[in-house]
Amino acid sequence: MKQGVTFVVESMGGGGAQQVIAHLIRHWSARGVEVALITFQGQEEDKVELPKEITRVILDGQGAMKSSNAFQAIFFNLRRLWKLRRAVNLLEHHTVFPFVGTTLVLTILALFMSGKRVVACERNDPGRQSLGKSWNVMRWLVTRFAWKVTANSRGALESMSGWVPASKLVWVPNPIRRDNSRMKYVSDRPFVLAVGRLNKQKAYDVLLEAFAEFLTANAEWNLVILGEGPEYSHLQRLICDFGLEDCVFMHGYKDPFAYYRTAQMMVQASRYEGLPNTVLEAMSCACPVIVTDSQTGLKGIVTDRRTGLVVPANDVAALAEAMKSLASRSGLAQEIGQAGCAEVAVFSDGHVMEIWDQLITVGPQVEE
Repeated sequence: MKQGVTFVVESMGGGGAQQVIAHLIRHWSARGVEVALITFQGQEEDKVELPKEITRVILDGQGAMKSSNAFQAIFFNLRRLWKLRRAVNLLEHHTVFPFVGTTLVLTILALFMSGKRVVACERNDPGRQSLGKSWNVMRWLVTRFAWKVTANSRGALESMSGWVPASKLVWVPNPIRRDNSRMKYVSDRPFVLAVGRLNKQKAYDVLLEAFAEFLTANAEWNLVILGEGPEYSHLQRLICDFGLEDCVFMHGYKDPFAYYRTAQMMVQASRYEGLPNTVLEAMSCACPVIVTDSQTGLKGIVTDRRTGLVVPANDVAALAEAMKSLASRSGLAQEIGQAGCAEVAVFSDGHVMEIWDQLITVGPQVEE
């Protein structure tokens, strides 16, 4: 069995987990580690750039079938299990890193009794994120059989402590991406920035309503949203309903660093999160952030009125007031931005990658 690493993820779309995978691939490849990537969806879904020499296995691709009933769902997932186990065995790598939600469950099941070291990488908070009733039960039953279970927030580890032995739980923070291009997004109006997949978790509906309230005192401002996802059409309707067509712009999936550098603030209104990469990235660029109190991984990193502003989740009025506060007090915004930048220095690439490196060391298990 080779001392290499195989990553497993649904797709290489533009999420935070995919950014972490790409970063790890580049890091370990540069150090001579043999690395492979297995995805269920094909390259047409890719949003994250990968090294051209990476070994890539696509299990479903564009022809992936959707189940119309429970029996078909069982059949398709059993077929996925067989294909996944076969692909991992052909690659012959010693360690397998499945990322996110149902992919964790499928990979642990597929590799049960295979002799592989499965390092399950949870990038959200299972205590708040539901995968659906059946998948929640499966997650509870099988996650304990991974060799290690990592999370990027202490809150997620606490949530999983009810069904995973403490000896298997490992806190592994996300490395912060760095961008040295110094490019800047040019806007003739001050703007609020929001970055993330367009889904219900990110609470863009709350943000849009709060921004409409914010405009009553700040009519010259814009809101720029970076991301793609299933809520796009719904959010477009909300933009029209709130009369925001002239000041809210959805730019799709874009690298956000040019926007971080010129945004007056970045808002993460999520209903729940683990440790959101985009918040850390914005802070590293000294962009002041507003986050909700339901983002467990940010506790101790974003401290209200010191390194950011913290508001209750789903609270439109509180979010609007927080945005008004930063817009009207440039001194406060600058102080928060600078303090946030200093706070996230601990997530430097070297420090974080040392923790990840321990997980591929063959021999004694990782010390907690």
